[in-house]
Amino acid sequence: MHARPKDFGRALDLWCYQAQKAGWSVSVLDRDRDTGREGRCGMVEVEGLRYEIRYGPRTRTIRLDDSSGVDVYRPAFAYAVWAEPVVLEVFLVDE
Repeated sequence: MHARPKDFGRALDLWCYQAQKAGWSVSVLDRDRDTGREGRCGMVEVEGLRYEIRYGPRTRTIRLDDSSGVDVYRPAFAYAVWAEPVVLEVFLVDE
């Protein structure tokens, strides 16, 4: 599995679309110019909080219905897009 450079821009657009569809106010702050660097697509701001949007292979658990009609849970390895919160370090100075 190998992601193409255009997949990263599409992943960022898709994540923003899904977040806006869910009712969140999303602003794209940065689109990663070095496409695919460590899976980074760009940075967004959602309701005042910053998130780094990433794209790459991830393991998910999927539910399958086997031939006997019983639900079976299996891991699946596929590409996914996700958000990681950006933690800003703030240094407080006593005066």
